[in-house]
Amino acid sequence: MPLVFMYGPDTLQGRMFDRVGASNVRGPALLSGYQLIFDKPNMKNKREGLPNIHEQDGKDVFGLIFDLSDRQLEILDGFFGGYEQQRIRAQLLPPAIDSEEVTPSDASTSVTALTWVARRTGRNLQPSYANMVATHQGLEQNLAPEEFVSSLKEFEPLPSEIIEIMVRFIRGMSEEDARTIMLAAGSTIRRRMRTDHKDEVQLLVQLPRAKADQIIIQLEAMPQVTLVEKNSGGFGILS
Repeated sequence: MPLVFMYGPDTLQGRMFDRVGASNVRGPALLSGYQLIFDKPNMKNKREGLPNIHEQDGKDVFGLIFDLSDRQLEILDGFFGGYEQQRIRAQLLPPAIDSEEVTPSDASTSVTALTWVARRTGRNLQPSYANMVATHQGLEQNLAPEEFVSSLKEFEPLPSEIIEIMVRFIRGMSEEDARTIMLAAGSTIRRRMRTDHKDEVQLLVQLPRAKADQIIIQLEAMPQVTLVEKNSGGFGILS
C-alpha cells in the first residue's frame, strides 16, 4: 500500500480522513533537506500562497506518514491540482515507532513515500488564515517539536474572510428555531455549545466578514437573542 508524506495543514488528521476516509497513520516524520513554504499560487485568490516544499540544505519539514490504498491515493491526487507527485525519503520520529518492524536503531525507520510539490510558484504570497490554523493544529495534534511551531511565526497570514461569534437565545427556545434564525441571517452554523441551562440554546456560528457588523446589529436587536459575542474562547476562531 502506498505511503504518503503530508505536510502543512494536511498533517491535521481529520482533514485527511474527510478527503479519503479512514486510513492508517504510520506516524510523524521529518523530511530533511526541505523547507515548508506557502508559495503555490491560488487561482481563486491572487494574494494567497498554498503550502509547498522547497529543497533547502540544513532545513527539515515536519510531516505525517499515511498508509493509503491505491484508491485512496487516486482520490487524494485529485485534490492537488497544480502539484506533481515526488518520491522522497523521510525519517519516522520516535513516537511513531511502536512495532517490531521499526525500532529507533533500525534503518527501516527511514521510509520512501510520495508527496506533492507545486509545479509553479509565485513571489510575495501569503498563506490563508485557515491554512495557518490547520497547520498549527496539525503540529499540536502530532506533538511536533517546538522548533517547527516557532518557525511558523515567519509567515504572516492573510486576514480571514469570516469571523466566528457565539449567539445565545432566550431560555425555552428550541434549537430548531434558533438554527432557523441564524440561517436566515446568513450565517453558517458550526455547532451547539454547552450552557448552564439545559433549556438554553447557544450556537457557534460563522459570518462573512463583509457582512458581519450588519448581521450582529440585527441579531442584537432581536428579542429572542440574549447574547452576541465574538468567539474568543479558543473554539477555532477566525478573526
